[in-house]
Amino acid sequence: IDLKYIPELPSYIAKANPVGYGSFSLNRKAGTIVGPNSHAEGDNTTASGDESHAEGDSATASGSTSHAEGFYTVASEFATHAEGSHSEANARYSHAEGENTDVSATDVSMPSTSLEEGMGRYGHAEGFCTLVTGGHGAHAEGCKTKSSGNSSHAEGESTIASGACSHAEGDSTIASGDRSHAEGLRTKATYAHSHAEGSYSEASGACSHAEGSGAKASGS
Repeated sequence: IDLKYIPELPSYIAKANPVGYGSFSLNRKAGTIVGPNSHAEGDNTTASGDESHAEGDSATASGSTSHAEGFYTVASEFATHAEGSHSEANARYSHAEGENTDVSATDVSMPSTSLEEGMGRYGHAEGFCTLVTGGHGAHAEGCKTKSSGNSSHAEGESTIASGACSHAEGDSTIASGDRSHAEGLRTKATYAHSHAEGSYSEASGACSHAEGSGAKASGS
């Protein structure tokens, strides 16, 4: 077939049942890497990861198969999702949503020599200024909460769950012992299997339980 007799195809896709391939750019940020099969839309967005998707204003999806949406969000690792405003999902398979939330693959409280590979995986940070750092499968929600232990959960306001499988809830509570639980107001569960509830109570012994106001349980 003589190619000169074949009409030139239009440079646009059909209005109905459009079909295409490759990457899609609609106001993609100038000068950024175009990831294979990526999709960038909105304003000043970057989709540099393979099969990544960035939408909104100045969102960045640099991880492979990542998705960033909203305002200045970042999804930088494999299969991550960041949404909202200034939220970042920086550990594999993690999800950050809300405002100024962050799932990090590092733990600033630990020396770099003791960090495990792949920290922060499967983490979920949601709400306002919440942080998941270090542990695998950790969850932080609410306002200014932090979850760093493996499979830990921090919820409420200014709570910290740093022990493995620990749970901190309420206001300014700390669950630092493995499998510990702190709830209420400014309670602390600092030893393994300990439970502190009420206000200003502290359970520092193994399998100890402190409840009420200012109570302390230090024995096992």
